[in-house]
Formats: sequence, C-alpha cells, structure tokens
Amino acid sequence: MSSEDHVNLLSAPDGIDSSIDSSASQSIHLMDISLLFAKLNTSEAGLTSEVVKKKKALGKDNAIPPPIQFPSWMCCVAPCLTNTVEMELFKKIVPTEGLIKRANRDWVNLDAIGIQVGDILKVTAGQRVAADIRIFEVKNDCKLDPHLVTGDSHYFAHSTVPSKDIMITDSTNMALAGYLCLSGECTGVVVNTGPDTLLARFIKKKLWPVNVSLNEDVDAGISDEGD
Repeated sequence: MSSEDHVNLLSAPDGIDSSIDSSASQSIHLMDISLLFAKLNTSEAGLTSEVVKKKKALGKDNAIPPPIQFPSWMCCVAPCLTNTVEMELFKKIVPTEGLIKRANRDWVNLDAIGIQVGDILKVTAGQRVAADIRIFEVKNDCKLDPHLVTGDSHYFAHSTVPSKDIMITDSTNMALAGYLCLSGECTGVVVNTGPDTLLARFIKKKLWPVNVSLNEDVDAGISDEGD
C-alpha cells in the first residue's frame, strides 16, 4: 500500500474516534501518554465502571465491518459470500476477544465487540490486536507483524518511546487492529474501535485486502496462532 493511501486514510475527518479532538487525532502516536490518558478519561488501571457504563449507553461497539456485507434476505447465498478469500482472510485476522483490564482489576478475556475506546489492552505472542492501540508498555522484545493488514512485510519492534515518525502506520508505539504479535507482549490504550480502526477504513476505501495470500506464512517462527 502506498504512502499516499496511508495519508488519505489517516487524515480522514471521520477516521479517529470522537473522544479525541481533531488536532490530537493526527498525532496520537506523538502525544505524551499522560495527556492521551486524560483525553480518553482513562489510566493504566483501565476504565472505571462508571465510564464503561456511559460508553455502552452510546451504543458504539468494536465491530469491524466485514469486506462483504449483504441483507438478511440473501441468507440463502450467505455461505458462498462468507467463504470468499476476502472473508476468510477477514476472519483470520480479526480476533473474537481481547485481554482487558478495567477499574484496576485483574486481566480478563473480553469479547472483542465489547472493547471500548480507553480500555487497556494486552497482546501476547501468537495473538492478534483487537483494536487500534497506543502502546505504553513492552516486554520481552515485542515484535508485531502488520503484513496481512497493510501489506508491509517487515516486523516492527514496538516501544514506549514517543515516536518521531510522521505516519501512524510507521510508528513504533502503535499496534493496529489485525496486527499479529510475533514475540513478547505489549500493553496499550485503545484509541480506535470498530469502524474507526485503520483496518475498517482500508476496507471501506476498497484498499483491503492487500496483495497477500490467505495461506501465506507471515512468520516462520509461528505456525499456529491458536485459531
């Protein structure tokens, strides 16, 4: 995918969750993490129960729209439509759950659809990222692979250091929905969910899937993601 495509998507006015103002939306990866926490009304301890309740009342969830959608009356051909290469790849890279911390409690596996902006999400080796996150903690040389999302073939070693990169997709302190964790683990704050994720915007703009094979080995060191 070209740099121009990335620029067009990342500058889209509806691309970033409304919890973040327009000036901040273009520099999530450059912001001081404490400022980002404040803007998202969260902390390293996670969203409070009251904030989660308010967010749920807004009716916004973490459902990433699939590349092929059809009305209910087409249910008779649904099996054919959902077995296309695009849909199989979509199901492969979009996780059904994520490891979340809220209200300073223990980590719990939560259905991905229930993840909210401001949630604290942890990703470990062999897992895919369930939403766009800004990383603030890294352990054991965490490496993430964006290949099946952006088409980039190299692996990014993500860090907690505020990035100096212009592009969010090049930033070492971001992990986007669908990325695969190859090694180590990282923890981040959710900045975009559902239709606001970069993956969803790629799909909407017909820029996904990129030119990759469904059965392509994304890393010789991981043969099974636990799917």
